[in-house]
Amino acid sequence: ATGTILNDDGSPLYAIGAASVSEGNTGSVNLVFNVTRTGNAQANETIVVTTSDGSAANHASAGSDYSATNTTLTFTSADGASSTKSFTVPVLGDTIYEGDETLVATLSNVVDAVVGTLTSAIATASAIGTIVENDAAPSFSIAAASVTEGNTGSVNLVFNVTRTGNAQANE
Repeated sequence: ATGTILNDDGSPLYAIGAASVSEGNTGSVNLVFNVTRTGNAQANETIVVTTSDGSAANHASAGSDYSATNTTLTFTSADGASSTKSFTVPVLGDTIYEGDETLVATLSNVVDAVVGTLTSAIATASAIGTIVENDAAPSFSIAAASVTEGNTGSVNLVFNVTRTGNAQANE
């Protein structure tokens, strides 16, 4: 006689949470996403995390706002039923006002060392990373002006407009 043991345990589920960081003015700061596995695994499992530019109107751009990142996280069977690993994206500082910008971190390719690829193991496939603007928005001022009117013809009255602060686009 043959006995069959049916596995009634669901496969572990993976999720990634949103993250944010203030951009800084020089060098880089870390935008840290947390990837969580819920549920036990019988063997080590890996999951790929990649970044891409956000789709919002004010999206971040790889290379100028952050360093594109692609990495594989390993969750071990010893990690337990609920485990979190961090995924770090370097955010590049600047002194230009751009407003808050977004990028996307996406999970893919969950592989179990015994079972192989797990196609239904991702509960939350992507999350938004927000680069919070730390530079002041440019401001404008106009100076008072005066001119002595002449007796004939015309005289120009010239106003000086000053912009203070750096901007991403022409203003």
